[in-house]
Amino acid sequence: MLETYKNEIPAWILNDDSFLFHGSSNISESELDKGIATNFSFVTQEMVDKVLSIYDKMAWYGLHGGGYAVLCSFSNTDIHPEKGKLFFLGETIQRCKLYASEDFAGGELIRSLFYGIRDLQLYIVDAQIRNDHEAQVERDRIYSHKTNQYNLADLIKEVTLLNQTFQDIVKLRDSYKYGIIFCYKIEETDYNLLQNRRGMGIAIKQSLPTQNLRAKLIFEKDFLASFPGPMQDKLRTERLLIWYKRVPML
Repeated sequence: MLETYKNEIPAWILNDDSFLFHGSSNISESELDKGIATNFSFVTQEMVDKVLSIYDKMAWYGLHGGGYAVLCSFSNTDIHPEKGKLFFLGETIQRCKLYASEDFAGGELIRSLFYGIRDLQLYIVDAQIRNDHEAQVERDRIYSHKTNQYNLADLIKEVTLLNQTFQDIVKLRDSYKYGIIFCYKIEETDYNLLQNRRGMGIAIKQSLPTQNLRAKLIFEKDFLASFPGPMQDKLRTERLLIWYKRVPML
């Protein structure tokens, strides 16, 4: 039986440096409860590439920092062609708090696509955003050599094709009820299954044994909001050093 705690962090987990953690929510709960440490999503590489191609042809960076900027750097590079989005673990509970929050419902890839598509929709209906963009393109052209390859009518057609994807993402995000931190006990024999990706956390190269999942911590929205974040994490430096020694860095 999986140990489950609500708005509580038991000392036996907090004080054991052999645990790694994964932030998620009720959206992925049923699958992760089984001990399956993989991410599967309806988001395909083709969807991601389509959104990125629009931004690239526009020579635009979007409005929200969690949209295009994340999609073209982190989210887009962590999609495994066969296993879906890479599954990441954090060295401390507080490091994973963000990924259990409502804004990250469905995961970072879902979030970056949500903001990426939403920014394009705002661009279409807001003339000031378009004017600011054109001024930015003209200002940057001397060294970027990029121009906006879309007129508004063509852009509307392209973004309209993303409507169903956006609606699916909104529906998924709206189903968030509470955050969860899943707690995995890592044995020395498991180290070869892991890959330390520096600031991004520890990625799983292949699934962990299902028995590694020992507990889950359920956090309601209000509790999660009041829970100290990574900057107040007293264990962060210590645990980072411990896991740097245990798992080779990429």
